[in-house]
Amino acid sequence: MQDQKHGLHFNIFQLKTSFKLNSEVENLSVLIEEHIGKTLSYACLFWATHVVALDHIRHKVAEKIKQLLSTTQLLYWLEVMSLISSSPLTALSLLQTESHLLHSELMKCIQEAQHFVAFFAMPITLSVPHLYLSTLPFIPQSSPLCSLVKDFQGVLSITSGEMKAWPALRHTFQHDAGICSVAVAPNKWLVAAGLVDGSIWLWDMRSGQTQKGEPLTGHDGYVYSVAFSPDGALLASGSLDKTICLWDVQSQTAVYDLTTANHCFHTQLAPTWPLTTQEGWIKGPNGELLLWIPPNMRVNIYDERLVGRTGHDMSTRVRLNFDKMAIGSNWADCYTCLRQ
Repeated sequence: MQDQKHGLHFNIFQLKTSFKLNSEVENLSVLIEEHIGKTLSYACLFWATHVVALDHIRHKVAEKIKQLLSTTQLLYWLEVMSLISSSPLTALSLLQTESHLLHSELMKCIQEAQHFVAFFAMPITLSVPHLYLSTLPFIPQSSPLCSLVKDFQGVLSITSGEMKAWPALRHTFQHDAGICSVAVAPNKWLVAAGLVDGSIWLWDMRSGQTQKGEPLTGHDGYVYSVAFSPDGALLASGSLDKTICLWDVQSQTAVYDLTTANHCFHTQLAPTWPLTTQEGWIKGPNGELLLWIPPNMRVNIYDERLVGRTGHDMSTRVRLNFDKMAIGSNWADCYTCLRQ
């Protein structure tokens, strides 16, 4: 963060005009090498990663984070992130997930920076000059970042109709095909949507862009249900074509598919409890033995991570009843469960 404090400044790339998008800037790689270099580039990309790796954030470090995110340093950092095509919300989201390391005042500072970057994602991503021209005049009056306007000349002045506070609506994702189902990943920034054409799209809420630009394809009917696994690594989808698919989110490839007897309207991914098929045991997350399945019952057990529900009754739930199960900490001392 020390490199950022001394290296970042206004118009660090010395761009001459605001009429060109980042993609239209000539010799972009040369500009990046000349004006920021590898050290500053690394600092801008990974400072948050190093912060959350700390066991405890001292007051001095907290003050540096606050200075970066609540002063003009925020805009200078966003200049670099814009031109090297990296999402600043990645770093800000990472900090928020480690909120136990931060005091409340610093968390408010991070949240304000998130609001700013999320709301103005389009100009920040497309054009460094418009990071200033198309954002500063429109910062809500209630935001502490509104004070940044006074540090720059030639900024538009809004005389009426200005925003009082950040709007609740962050992004609007649109598609030509109708959307049947939506799910948000545990990391809170990835959105999956099942469409009527059988495709599944993944949107990055930090940038407002689709992930990898291509949909997941494998269904032939309406995708009525999508659901992420607890760790966000897998995505389950259920379709009107009577199939359930399991997808690897990172590679965006299908890893499992299952044909059902009826249309699938709901899917849910449960915590991973590995089943040792040879012995019939369901294990817990730490390898402990939880439940033994008799051989004649194992034929109905599929991938233990995938739970699907078919049919039109969306209100029903399947429950396990352990009232009559014998339990105990020792195989020789088991007891019958009694309902209280």
